[in-house]
Amino acid sequence: MKRWLQERIEGVERIVRIRAEASTRVFFRLYFSERTRVAMVYPGPEPEALERIKRLTGLYLNHGIAVPRIHAVLEDRALVQEDLGNLRLQQVFSRGSVRSRRDWLVRTADILEKLASIPAEATSNRLDRDRLHWEMDFFIQHFASRRLDAKACRRLQSCLIALVEGIDGVPVFAHRDFHSRNMMVRDELVYLVDFQDSLRAPRAYDAVSLAWDAYLDLGKQRERFLDDLDARGLLPSREQVYLTALQRNLKALGTFGFQADTRGKRGYERYIPRTLRHVAQNPLAREVLEDSLDQLITDPAEKWGKR
Repeated sequence: MKRWLQERIEGVERIVRIRAEASTRVFFRLYFSERTRVAMVYPGPEPEALERIKRLTGLYLNHGIAVPRIHAVLEDRALVQEDLGNLRLQQVFSRGSVRSRRDWLVRTADILEKLASIPAEATSNRLDRDRLHWEMDFFIQHFASRRLDAKACRRLQSCLIALVEGIDGVPVFAHRDFHSRNMMVRDELVYLVDFQDSLRAPRAYDAVSLAWDAYLDLGKQRERFLDDLDARGLLPSREQVYLTALQRNLKALGTFGFQADTRGKRGYERYIPRTLRHVAQNPLAREVLEDSLDQLITDPAEKWGKR
């Protein structure tokens, strides 16, 4: 891919691959004499995917949301984009003072308010109940089945059907993966990345993705963050918030299990304990998951990978 890019981009002096997680796309930093860019390359031609990213880039920018600008499209296979650097909100928040963490959460709430101004009709993709049910089946297959026997998995599946049916189906426009690893910080500004899967989702979906982030624990700042969103009129009832958060965390556990066990990417295992804590501390977890909860939150060092 480096040679392919070298042949198509004039003036590039050096090309370095950038590590990317859970993606078929490959990213490279392009070094020119006085600037850098980032190239996102698909394994083969993906004209529809590139067109979608171009359209969503314009949509986000038109609503005042900072995202990387596109500088070039290469043969229906790659985009050359603005280089935002390597600093993620995950790092900035973790290292910051209490006051700075509050400031960063206010900035992310500002972004959520701008996302809420985008009409749901701006995307045709949907995170509807069928998809939510599929995610729960995926969670059972790739995570819960490692901890529960077949009979317990069937009982859990019934609980998860009720969980999904309890989530308000009225959709809004959503980023889909609004978490701290998809927010880059440059010059004190938060940029969103990985927004190509933007879709219609339950109202609280983006908010809970950060409030109960698998990559970051907001701790005592979570309630302040949710109160801010409430004051802005961006959240449904707290029951809906907790139900959506529970579904989102279980979905994440299924993804981590799949990446670690099926694709051999063991680095994802380090995100499992925090996500399990989020599940255990969810006010509705016991009511929704019933006796499955205790088995699910068992120390992953003891249970992970055992069949």
